[in-house]
Amino acid sequence: MKMMCVKIFGLVAILGFATAALSQPAVVPHFYGIERGMIQYEISGSSTGTETLYFDQWGMRQVRIKSEETQRWGVNNTVTFNFAEKIIIIDPNKNLGQKLEDADLKKFLLSHTPDDSGLIAMQFAEFMGGTKVKNENILERPCELWDIKNLKLKNSFWKGIPLKIEVQTVEGTVNYKAVKIDETIVVDEAMFTIPESVRFIDMDIKQILISLRTSDGF
Repeated sequence: MKMMCVKIFGLVAILGFATAALSQPAVVPHFYGIERGMIQYEISGSSTGTETLYFDQWGMRQVRIKSEETQRWGVNNTVTFNFAEKIIIIDPNKNLGQKLEDADLKKFLLSHTPDDSGLIAMQFAEFMGGTKVKNENILERPCELWDIKNLKLKNSFWKGIPLKIEVQTVEGTVNYKAVKIDETIVVDEAMFTIPESVRFIDMDIKQILISLRTSDGF
């Protein structure tokens, strides 16, 4: 199943979501610094397209709807659900899905209790080998740009949310940049419902990273 857009998103979704965690002195952990929202991205570079992120419960639930085109693989559409370390990627055209688990994020979250304070987003980025490069503004929001060299990934975070992503893949550099933010939207519960008809193919994070380093795909 040669879906380059799925392979690119595998890493982007994992790191974009994983490094967005923050902890506050509350029973329920907060992944993002705002309770709910919608963010639209433009995709450029070795692939082009759009992506829309919807989330609520302080980022504990996310869904990303993406349409992406590459010269090699053509147009691919994906819907990705994020529930903490659990990630589900669906190809709505083929009605196929992949269930992923980020072992690093799971281990990291287990080591941080609700009593922890500070931005776990930045702590996790450092845990993954990342370093802060600089501050910058995106859509008039103050962001921190982090470079995670081990994974060939750069993220610009605003309140833990990636507003700009640069990822190196076998096809070249792919860029995601936020073009619209809505902090007041109420996300329909149906958005987080996974269709019962989807047929799943299990895959873990190690397989995603291996596939990103090959040119043959799945």
